[in-house]
Amino acid sequence: MLFVKKHRAIALIAEGLITPRIVDIILFSVFVLVAIVVDYAILSYKLSGSDQGDFIQQTVPEYINDFKTLPNFVIFAAETVQMKYSVTGVSLSAPIVTILVTALAIDIFRMMNVLKQKVSSATTRKHSEAIKCLSVQLGTSVLSLAPAVLLAISFAMKSVHTQTMSEMSIAWFATHSSLNMVFLLIFFPPFKSFLKKKYQT
Repeated sequence: MLFVKKHRAIALIAEGLITPRIVDIILFSVFVLVAIVVDYAILSYKLSGSDQGDFIQQTVPEYINDFKTLPNFVIFAAETVQMKYSVTGVSLSAPIVTILVTALAIDIFRMMNVLKQKVSSATTRKHSEAIKCLSVQLGTSVLSLAPAVLLAISFAMKSVHTQTMSEMSIAWFATHSSLNMVFLLIFFPPFKSFLKKKYQT
């Protein structure tokens, strides 16, 4: 949504393709709806307490005593049609969204080249810094969402390494804020300047 807003702001000046404001409302509605539907769908795959016991007894009876010692655990039914649709949806939507945002970013940079002839260098620099910041945010978001996509693929392929993938995904996802800060320090000079001023005073 931020890329769409920035694209519109620059397109107004550069006389490019201007996306209507209704797109913001549609995107916001879609994001909220998808979040609700996905959460509800995932929770609906959760097995009840008795079903979990039966499942463990049927699949890994040698571990049933170990499971009983756990204070908390949840088993989700992976063999439902809905789960297969969810996994497919996650695996397809992430690359599609990434491609669309990348196309927007490329068009923004194209318009920025046109704008250099029309606006002051200060205005150009301000827009350029905002785009760099958004690009860094996009990059770290893709990196943080990659584990979820890989995990969905491993579920779909019924990989024997799914448990290991789950553990790695949790650890990977936890690095998001650290990666974000490192990338901002490297690729976004105003953030570096802000930190210098903050810790010099």
